[in-house]
Amino acid sequence: MKQTTLDLNGPILSYVQQPSSTSIVSAGVAKFVAIATATFPTQTPINPATNTGSLSYNWYAEGVGKLSNGDFRGSTLSGTATTTLTITNPVSPNITSLNFYAGVDYVPSAYSSSSVVTVGTARSTGNAINEILLSNSASLVVFPKIIITTQPSDVFVNENTSASFSVVAAPTDITQGNLSYQWMLNDQNLVNGSSSGIVVSGATTPNLLVTYPYPGIYSVKVKITHPTSGDSPLFSNTVQFSVIAITSNVVTEIITSSSNTASIQTQDLIVNNQITLLAQNYTDPSTLVSLYAKDRNVNVEMELYGGKGNNSGGYSGGQGGYSKIRFTMIKNEEYVIAGLNASDNNPYVYRKGALIAVVGKGGDATQNGAGGVGGGIGISGGTGAGRAGGTGGQAITSGNLPAAGIFGSLSSSTAQSPDTKASTPNGGRMASCSKGTYWNQQGFSPCQDVGTSQFRLGNGTLITNTGSITRGYKAGYNILQTGGSGVSATTQSNFISRTCTRTIPRTSYRTVSRSVTKRTSFNHVFNNVPGDFRTVSFTSSGDPMTGTVNIDSNGGNRSYTINTSGLGLNSTNYSVSVTNTNQAAAGDFPGIAVNSITQNGFSINITFRNLTNNAIGFCRDFTVTVNGTADFSEAYDSSYTENYDCSYTETITISGGANGGSGATGGAGGGSESAGGGGSGYSDGSVQVLESTSGGNSGNAKIIIRATNA
Repeated sequence: MKQTTLDLNGPILSYVQQPSSTSIVSAGVAKFVAIATATFPTQTPINPATNTGSLSYNWYAEGVGKLSNGDFRGSTLSGTATTTLTITNPVSPNITSLNFYAGVDYVPSAYSSSSVVTVGTARSTGNAINEILLSNSASLVVFPKIIITTQPSDVFVNENTSASFSVVAAPTDITQGNLSYQWMLNDQNLVNGSSSGIVVSGATTPNLLVTYPYPGIYSVKVKITHPTSGDSPLFSNTVQFSVIAITSNVVTEIITSSSNTASIQTQDLIVNNQITLLAQNYTDPSTLVSLYAKDRNVNVEMELYGGKGNNSGGYSGGQGGYSKIRFTMIKNEEYVIAGLNASDNNPYVYRKGALIAVVGKGGDATQNGAGGVGGGIGISGGTGAGRAGGTGGQAITSGNLPAAGIFGSLSSSTAQSPDTKASTPNGGRMASCSKGTYWNQQGFSPCQDVGTSQFRLGNGTLITNTGSITRGYKAGYNILQTGGSGVSATTQSNFISRTCTRTIPRTSYRTVSRSVTKRTSFNHVFNNVPGDFRTVSFTSSGDPMTGTVNIDSNGGNRSYTINTSGLGLNSTNYSVSVTNTNQAAAGDFPGIAVNSITQNGFSINITFRNLTNNAIGFCRDFTVTVNGTADFSEAYDSSYTENYDCSYTETITISGGANGGSGATGGAGGGSESAGGGGSGYSDGSVQVLESTSGGNSGNAKIIIRATNA
């Protein structure tokens, strides 16, 4: 019998991993995995199969059939003949909701291209009993993307004019739900309806209609959402929504008591951004700044900077208080800023006759410490430095400033009843409304409006070029100077008893005897025949002795007198010697002899006698030496010390205190050598206070006004 190499009873196929359903975003990557195995059944006799065959895979899609690598409905397939099917960049709805499954086949070894068959030895497996075996189906859900085909555009409209914005968008698969919309202004969701002058419709649709009454530049965008989209929420481009004011003109009138006309300027706050008013620009202490909105109500933000106190030595005056407020300037209604000048150096803001806002000025410094800081609105002033530093002005609760005011002790003004004046060093308190002079005489109360009028000075002078608007500020008498005066400087005398020692310089003189040696030389010239003395020469050099020659032609004698009287020699204590420098002795030459050397006071006589023998010309050198003592005057230091009374009277000046700063309530002045306190800030409650700090301004007072959309 011939033996076969075929393994009988082929294997049974089964899956050890079934593919799983998955969901992805469009343009993602999806993978399905199916893993099978082949096992041979147990039998008797034992199945000798070697399981040398292999598994072959193919992937299928329901309703489509067998798949192959490459493009498939806009996506890319790979691994279609492997255990893992990969779908790259699937797009909804082209490929969504399809079911994918695998089919596995057992390839017998006898038919395997990789097996080498040797007749009589190789064994071949049979086909699988249950091939082709299909896996479970797994579904693929591809979520759509949101596609914006038309973005919103920038819109420019006048205030209170409707503006429309639109967007065109769609999901890539409309079967998975609808888009939702939410329009946003400055990143805040808009709500349909009308509020604070803003009218909105279509806030949750593709088309927005909005009317905005506040000039400015805003940002608009729409948020688009979808229930299944992978890129939800998707925001549109942010576009510019420009609301253009018809005008935001504010008129500024600079008024002083020295002129019946004002300096006037009109500024559009939208175009020119802001109005800046600086105290140092107004040197006249009577300066007032009147403001009004010319064409419409204007919402403004106003920054108030209190003036800094004066420095002293190395110490700084207290910084001025700072506040930012917001309010609406009513069209043709008066707003007055007082105190904004180089003298008062602190801003007080009135709406017609009523004080609506003020910040505190800083206290002055002394050479011993810094001044107290001024307070912003609702903040007390700081205390000045030093053991007797002035206390800061106390803050007053919004709207509770009394009608009657108190001048600070620093003010030179006289209070009118019911107002009073504080005693040194105390600060004062502002009145809640302006009292004035002219309008008071006309019977108007401090807080009362004066109707439609041009501005009038305290003496009633009409400022002829100011606007005819609703006014109420009353110039003339008002309480702005609330700072306290520092105490005055004092002097003190003290007698200081003291004994001092001093040196008296002196020079004295005394006579001393000292040894002296003096010399002089001369030449005795013989150039003659016996009895002829026609040629005689005498020279002297060296010390200050002088010589004279005497010739006695008849007697044959020559004598030389050496005068020593100028040498200061003691008359009894000296000796004289004569030396012949040519020969050992003067008499060695014929015809010459030293007759005598005599001491005659301070004169020395040397006589040479002529002999009768023939003489020839020759020269003889002689030196006269005087040894002795002389008296000299010698200077010496004879200085001495002495005690004396150096008592004195000392006058001590004790510095005064520094002045306090003004404000709603003024800071007190400092005591001796101490700094002043800062003033407090205040608001009547009619304005919105955005910021308020203690200190914050290290320069002169100023006000900055800007338009706002809030």
